Amino acid sequence: MDVLTPAQLPDAARLLAAGQMVAVPTPRWYMLCARAADPAATNAVFRAKQRPTAKPLLLVLDSPATAEILFDLSADARLLTGGLWPGDLALRLPWKPAVEPVAAVGSPALVGCPDGMLGQLVALAGEPLAAAVCSISTPAAGEKDHPALTAGQVAVFERTMRAGIAAVVDGGICPHGRHMTIVDCPAGAAARLEREGTVHVRAVEAALAQQEDRMWADLARRTNRLVPDASVAAVADALDYLCLAQLYLRDNPRLARPLTPADVKTRPAGHWGVCPPVNRMLAALGPLQATVPDGYELHVLHGAGHAGPSALAHAYLTGRLGHAHPGLRQDEAGLHALVAGFPRADIGGEITPMIPGHLHTGGQLGPALAIGQGTVLDAPHRLTVVLIGDGECETGTTAASWLATRALHGTGDHGTVLPVVLLNGLRMGGKSLLFTLSRAELTAYFTGLGHRPVYSDGLDVGQLRQAVAEALGAAAPLGIPGPSSVMVLTLDKGHGAPAHLAGTPAVHKTPLRDPAGVPAEFDALADWLASYQPNQLLTSSGRPQPHLLPALPLSRPEPDGLPAPRGCVAASAQVADRAAGRPFTQVVPEVLRARAEQGPFRVFSPDELPSNRLDLTDDDGRPVPWTVEVLSEELCHAWAQGYTETGRHALVATYEAFAPITLSLIQQQLKHRSVRRHAGLAPLPSLVYLLTSLGWHNTLTHQNPSLTSALLAGGDPTLHVLTPADPARTAAALTFALRKLGWCTIVIANKHTTVHHSLETLDDELRHGIAIWPHLTHPGPGEPDLILASAGDLPAEALTTLARRLRAERPDLRLRYVHVHDLTALAEDGTRPLALAPDAFARHFGTRAPIVLATSGHPADIHALLGRRHPGPRLTVLGYRDPGRPVSQAHLRQHCGLDDPGLWQLATTLTNTPKEVPA
Repeated sequence: MDVLTPAQLPDAARLLAAGQMVAVPTPRWYMLCARAADPAATNAVFRAKQRPTAKPLLLVLDSPATAEILFDLSADARLLTGGLWPGDLALRLPWKPAVEPVAAVGSPALVGCPDGMLGQLVALAGEPLAAAVCSISTPAAGEKDHPALTAGQVAVFERTMRAGIAAVVDGGICPHGRHMTIVDCPAGAAARLEREGTVHVRAVEAALAQQEDRMWADLARRTNRLVPDASVAAVADALDYLCLAQLYLRDNPRLARPLTPADVKTRPAGHWGVCPPVNRMLAALGPLQATVPDGYELHVLHGAGHAGPSALAHAYLTGRLGHAHPGLRQDEAGLHALVAGFPRADIGGEITPMIPGHLHTGGQLGPALAIGQGTVLDAPHRLTVVLIGDGECETGTTAASWLATRALHGTGDHGTVLPVVLLNGLRMGGKSLLFTLSRAELTAYFTGLGHRPVYSDGLDVGQLRQAVAEALGAAAPLGIPGPSSVMVLTLDKGHGAPAHLAGTPAVHKTPLRDPAGVPAEFDALADWLASYQPNQLLTSSGRPQPHLLPALPLSRPEPDGLPAPRGCVAASAQVADRAAGRPFTQVVPEVLRARAEQGPFRVFSPDELPSNRLDLTDDDGRPVPWTVEVLSEELCHAWAQGYTETGRHALVATYEAFAPITLSLIQQQLKHRSVRRHAGLAPLPSLVYLLTSLGWHNTLTHQNPSLTSALLAGGDPTLHVLTPADPARTAAALTFALRKLGWCTIVIANKHTTVHHSLETLDDELRHGIAIWPHLTHPGPGEPDLILASAGDLPAEALTTLARRLRAERPDLRLRYVHVHDLTALAEDGTRPLALAPDAFARHFGTRAPIVLATSGHPADIHALLGRRHPGPRLTVLGYRDPGRPVSQAHLRQHCGLDDPGLWQLATTLTNTPKEVPA
């Protein structure tokens, strides 16, 4: 074996070209190299290392450009090659379909682009090399067979193994002695760290994050160059025209002939005012949406649902509407159906999941910005553009959302949110508050909130697109300290409406109220429609004209749904077994930590985790990064909503008394999800609330179990109200709820509970929501003398105490004990998934025996759930009753009938039968 100096690298290259094997130093250790395309040479490397051929070699390239030729690079792969090559980073890459894989390096291949002498050597060789560490591969290696760090150790390896190394380039001692870092980069998917080595994981993350910071702005600038402004302007005009046509026309949708009053709807309905600003943004974003790289996502989230005509028009032009609703395909009949059928009975006139390609998660104004922030948490590949009305900016939730980004600092790697404020000047009934600010005041307002405003009036499409690129360039990923951007679009509300109506509240809905019956309005409508020249925008077959196509995003299939959860009951039962006999403060944090280890998961809490005795801190006492606290229940819900609507699991943990603050948001999300089910879309992770710090152990102002009352009254079939009897069951309930898809689960659990119960019926409680506890039930099938039923941990503690006393002091009393784990099991047959069938209801609650049912919530909830199956006067329901003034905990239980003496007296009264009087 020859020993070469670094100056003799050309000689090493000539040896490689001749089919020889050489050893070359790197900062890590010496590497054995051969021509990758020479099977005989690569086989020599395998033999020298005693390495099985099933364990491929490293492919060494001279530049990222060569990787572009050979491999199918994802967006992340390009970011990593651009940021960390040359260097000690190896990427696992799939070959391009047209490229024949090199057998020695496998498929997908592990690919490196080194610096130093190995990098110089591959450049001199003029072709890729195959390489491996100069050592014996396991399992053949012994304890002393370490990788060679010096040329002398290479010489020892050559003498020992008779490896056939032609030469070693002596570069001195290799200082690092560590493996390369490996990142798996599958095509069309996000990169995944496979092994950390000399390149630190934070360097990988920083490279991706820094590049992503620029990626969206670079994409906007590139599409601004490649897609003509005229195409974008034409799309905006087409959207405006289709919105107007939906509001007013019932025939002649392209104005293929002169308009007549018979073509006009007699009762136009819908909202025009918000459409022009929304349409400008949809048109400006279209070229970006069309060119989003594989592995990245761009979402548009609408703050108000009134832009239904815009969303329908956009989905029609992109073709997505026709895929979801075949009657609305891009043809003459589909165009007529779109226009004449608005507002359609099956789709509606507002933005809902029935319209593909547009996110809008409820009818309540305010949470859109926070929901958008939730969509990008833990999703650095995602950009969400949130369209916010200036009236919406007056809501407390929106106002809090600007500042709340500070609560997300240091909570992980997130995507980017671009807020777009549609400053059109008007609410429904007058000027918006933001509109009353001067430009200087508006800039100071947003700057103080940590957002640099970028302005556009939307009239010049080219300037609008430049503003979008500028705003994206200044937008920082969520959670990064420092200012981000907000775009302010000042196009007037209802832009394009007849001049005498501009700037008036009339533009909010249909500016012309009766054009079919009022000649002057008909003439105004005819001129208004004709001004868009629809024949220049739509073909006779109802398709967009060719010059619109470069600015329209491609129709994409809906993403695949999440896999259905399996083994929920078994997994939950195992958790309960481990939690048995242990307090809430231990078992609930354990459940949440275990869930966080299984994949994306977040806990949101309104500044109450320590108070709720949920210790979710690290070894240094700092909150773990997957928890977020901010003193706003609305923000916590909105973040969780955005997170779960994008396929990840989350939990909102809060005081029971303050959960009703989010009632409207929950109800709106349930409506949204109901429409998703109707649209046939795949189920999403469940909405899960943990209500603790219950009123039974709190002051008067902290007593309010009304959230469940209102939600149960809504009748949503996906709602489940879990009332576990002890901490082990609470742990099981949370495990169960966080695995399910498509549910809304409220778990009610007292953080103070220390009483524990037998778990022998847990399986039934999880599956059916209810179970008879045999250890407190008189055996036999007959009708009992008394039925005790608990729903919740404090009720279970109170009633099991009563049951044991009854069994001890009145052994002749036939007692049945039932625990209700899910309140919805009590519902009328057929109204909810877990509602007991009539025979099962009778099996649990008998037909004649008196029933005492204790719940931690309002008694009215139970009566309402039972409905027509209500047992009548034989049922006594005990639960929370507002005392009307501050009282002690013991007094509150007495007031509600859940104290021990009161329960004993009730049981005695119900079970004492009149004795016969002797003659």
